[in-house]
Amino acid sequence: MIKVLWVAHEGNYSGANIAMIEYIKKLKDEYISVVVLPHCGNMQGVLEGEGINYVIIPHYNWAKPMHWWQIIKWSKILIRSIVALRAFNMLITKKQIDLVFTNTILPYIGSVSALIKKKPHSWFIHEFGFEDFGFKIGWSRENLACRWMQKSSKLIVCNSYAVAAKFSKMMPSANLQVIYQPVTWKMESKLIKEQWDFLMFGQIVDSKGHMEVLEALKKTKEKGFAAPTLHIIGTSDDKQYYQKLKDFILENALGDKVSIYPGFYDKEKIIPAYKYLIVASKSEAFGRVIIEAQKAGKGVIVRNSGGAVELVDCSNGIKYDNAEHLERILSSPKNISFLGGKTIYDEDAEIIRLKKYLKSLVD
Repeated sequence: MIKVLWVAHEGNYSGANIAMIEYIKKLKDEYISVVVLPHCGNMQGVLEGEGINYVIIPHYNWAKPMHWWQIIKWSKILIRSIVALRAFNMLITKKQIDLVFTNTILPYIGSVSALIKKKPHSWFIHEFGFEDFGFKIGWSRENLACRWMQKSSKLIVCNSYAVAAKFSKMMPSANLQVIYQPVTWKMESKLIKEQWDFLMFGQIVDSKGHMEVLEALKKTKEKGFAAPTLHIIGTSDDKQYYQKLKDFILENALGDKVSIYPGFYDKEKIIPAYKYLIVASKSEAFGRVIIEAQKAGKGVIVRNSGGAVELVDCSNGIKYDNAEHLERILSSPKNISFLGGKTIYDEDAEIIRLKKYLKSLVD
């Protein structure tokens, strides 16, 4: 069995960490995994529940902008990184690790340790960075960071061709491959009654495009069409943005049709209660929720940008190009016609390809 060290970007349950767990479970017949978390969090309980070994090694990521004159901050980063690097090196030796995988572009210590210990390193990229989350790696020196990623990695796995297109320009010599993620869906959707029209599920942040959808609903109502129901559900850490959405709903008298439910909800109990999922993100790297909705038998409506559009065709969803196009869709939801319930890729085939790439690292 090949032993793998996965480096997580955070200690809490998040989309990228869910994807990491999915990969670990799919590879467990050939790979034994150990996860490094940078801090305590609810991810610990998830890993324990899955029977996945983990350790906590505090370490910084390189997403925060830094200026050369911030000597004290650079000193803290250097000291923390040296301490973390020593812990990583000891762990690789103790666990007899064969491969090191860094999950997301945020952590960097794993790649340094892998180079020192002469272990093949792979990066699993789940995001654009600036386009979807507003950060640039390498402490805002993105081009330099990408040079390091290219130098330190034998393989770089991207979760969509859109993400690969961005990073291939900055890492032209990298062994960069696209693998669509496995997505587990357990709930029997037929057990939950379909009650509402549209759902937007996920983080309630500006980049997810909620305002674009609300504007379209407003215009639909102004033109005399019966506004469909829309529920916005997900975690909300941006209080200002959350209040902006609430104010817009109130000011435009949409409260009878639109509701916001901030917090963490079980998507397998939520998604089946809706007819359609809307993903209006400006730059969605992949969109796990799209696959989950499709597996729940739902059609999806996605903004024609980023990697999300790669998951949709005429049989399982609609791609909209602009606000006017979205408005036409929302004004007549009864005329939406597609089958739903069909994913566009074969998960088993994707894992077979991934195993082939990983095998080349240890041969």
